[in-house]
Amino acid sequence: MHGVGKLPHLFVPVVSHDYAPIHKTPRSFYTGIFLEYHFDLKMKRRILFLVALFFAFVPLLAIQKPLFMLYHYDRAAGFAFGDWLSVIGHGLTLDMTVAGYLTCIPLLIVLISIWRVGKLWKHILRGYIIVIAALLGLIFAADLALYSFWDFRLDASIWFYLRSPKDAAASIEWGLALRQIAIAIVYGFCFYFCLNRWILPIFDGTRSDHRIVTTAIVLFSGGLLILPIRGGLSASTANVGRVYFSSEMFLNHAAVNPAFSLFYSSLHQQNYAEQYTYMDESERTAICSSLLGNKDNHTEPLCDTLLTTQRPNIVLVILESFSANASIALDGTEDGTPNLDRLAAEGILFTNFYANSFRTDRGLVSILNAFPGQPTSSIMKYPEKSRSLASIASSLKTAGYSTAVYYGGDIDFTNMRSYFYGSGYERVIGQDGLRGKIDGKVSQWGYDDRLMFDCLAEEVELSAENHRPFFITFLTLSSHEPFDVPFEKFPNSYLNSVAFTDDCIGTFVERLRNSSLWDDTLLILLSDHSYRYPDTVAAASPEHQHIPMVWGGGAIAKPRRIDRLGTQTDLAATLLHQLGLSFDAFGFSRDLLCGGTPDFAFYTYNNGFGYIDSSGITVWNCASSQPVDNRGEGGSERIRKGQALLQTLMEEFDRR
Repeated sequence: MHGVGKLPHLFVPVVSHDYAPIHKTPRSFYTGIFLEYHFDLKMKRRILFLVALFFAFVPLLAIQKPLFMLYHYDRAAGFAFGDWLSVIGHGLTLDMTVAGYLTCIPLLIVLISIWRVGKLWKHILRGYIIVIAALLGLIFAADLALYSFWDFRLDASIWFYLRSPKDAAASIEWGLALRQIAIAIVYGFCFYFCLNRWILPIFDGTRSDHRIVTTAIVLFSGGLLILPIRGGLSASTANVGRVYFSSEMFLNHAAVNPAFSLFYSSLHQQNYAEQYTYMDESERTAICSSLLGNKDNHTEPLCDTLLTTQRPNIVLVILESFSANASIALDGTEDGTPNLDRLAAEGILFTNFYANSFRTDRGLVSILNAFPGQPTSSIMKYPEKSRSLASIASSLKTAGYSTAVYYGGDIDFTNMRSYFYGSGYERVIGQDGLRGKIDGKVSQWGYDDRLMFDCLAEEVELSAENHRPFFITFLTLSSHEPFDVPFEKFPNSYLNSVAFTDDCIGTFVERLRNSSLWDDTLLILLSDHSYRYPDTVAAASPEHQHIPMVWGGGAIAKPRRIDRLGTQTDLAATLLHQLGLSFDAFGFSRDLLCGGTPDFAFYTYNNGFGYIDSSGITVWNCASSQPVDNRGEGGSERIRKGQALLQTLMEEFDRR
């Protein structure tokens, strides 16, 4: 062909070889090239196959959502058409994640086919599609049936039952089994038919004239799969809670991809019950009973009354990383919290109060569910476990309170969205729900505390119009690293961020004080965990775990200082008893105003625990099986008590 030797190597003619392109001028010559030639067809078909495969997987997975709701129509019938669409829309996140994973093996096959051509690769891809269609069909059908019994989507619990296939089969009716097998076959066949009929023919496994370029482009396409697999570019990675959007748990469950739920939970399973075993059950039970007492105190009169009313409006502010060392009221080294200290002087200050753990995900569960943080795991990351816990929000909701939670950051971080909904909050508002409502800059972690406290004040005022007592929880975030705040008071960036949040607290309290809501409001402020300030404080020490808890507001009867040792888990019993509500479901919680249990504080850190009582302090490292800090007499007894509590915690974690 005339002139072909001068063409760029990346191009080949699309017409017969005896065709000579017209090129009267250089411009028309190159115009003719771009009109009559294109990239290597084999290369384009490989790339197009991968793109088409990914985007075919997504709707084939998304169709499970309306099918799930139709299967459970007795529960779905009451929801509007918009709710059905919301289920599909919110579920797309995990559908795309699963589609990304499913595309990985075809991508590898495409890469190999570039260098080793042959018809074999199309047969291998067809076999892969058959296997995936069968697996997804089985997962989908099993999930449909089991949801009726379990009330949660298919997860790693299935492996426990399959350890005894005979017993598992014995509990299934033949009619149900045959129906689910039929569903698996129909769904799997439709899945296979769509891909085999319209997607697989796109693939061309013959030789490409430009293997290096094709390889580079396919690798780049593979790199893009990281986005759907990870779940986007936000701070949180793909997790079940990402699709939760409603206070109706059925809608949240309907949005979950069952294949993702199964494999995600399977990869995060451990034998927690055996992780920390130190003693036999009789000794463990005896020690824990002596420490935690019985939970029938709610039937007895209050040991002491802190409030002017049993049904105050409650605003719970969970302070990011606040350390007692930043508060003069708690003998801190700097006056970083003058507004918090002022509130403590006119309200109730718990002087010997400690965080149960070292991370926000553990701290929230310790505060809101009275369930201590685990040393090497987090129950928040397991929605079906965390939603089985008793919670303050659920207890107050049952008592007639409206419930809401506010957070200016990514509400999907560490599964928070699903956790809050599962804990009884009717409304869960995060950064995504505040866009357009807040006029301000979004920092690395979200809207700063100044903007969010203004939002909280408006929420409090609106909630009061509903003529129901309300329970509003707010998580601050400005005192989280990198401590980027529009405020300059201290050279230390952490202390400066704490001072900024404290300044926001002062403004909020004054706004509330000057409103008609003040007299009937209980304001509780405590930290989710502490921070290593000053940096000479050992990370696992009680000095590090020491945090503020202050109760303020017009509902406080009189100023008090409570010096008893306590932790975040003790908030539930202490608060609910004041309201005349049961707290017997909160096994790790003690009423700090009653003397029926010993005075102690228990906390965990990374693979270790700390135990404090009147005899001294013990910090135990579980990896080395040795104390790293042992002050005072009776160290061996404190170790035994801490081990009993940790063993109980992990057995309870495993049981959930």
